[in-house]
Amino acid sequence: MCSLGRTDPRAWLLALATLAAFASPAAADFRLCNNTGSRVGVSVGYNDGEEWVTEGWWNLAPRSCDTLLRGALVARFYYIYAVDYDRGGEWSGKAFMCMREKEFHHQEDR
Repeated sequence: MCSLGRTDPRAWLLALATLAAFASPAAADFRLCNNTGSRVGVSVGYNDGEEWVTEGWWNLAPRSCDTLLRGALVARFYYIYAVDYDRGGEWSGKAFMCMREKEFHHQEDR
């Protein structure tokens, strides 16, 4: 089992956007664009107000956009981790979240 307090070997990029500057949830989808010439795998982490949630993988084609989360946005910040399938490499940061190699949805109480 993964714990947020432990160091995970995969880092996450701090939120690409501060989506909910207001106290109430935004009424919009979470859409992400891949502006590279490579296929990119993306996973997302956020706090839904009660627990931390991480999920993935979405596969974005080169120079395309996709809606990753549909409906009201529940978090103030969304953390993104992405890997370049064609050229190698990753987009990461200093926050650590739980994830898996294949499709996943992980929730962890505070």
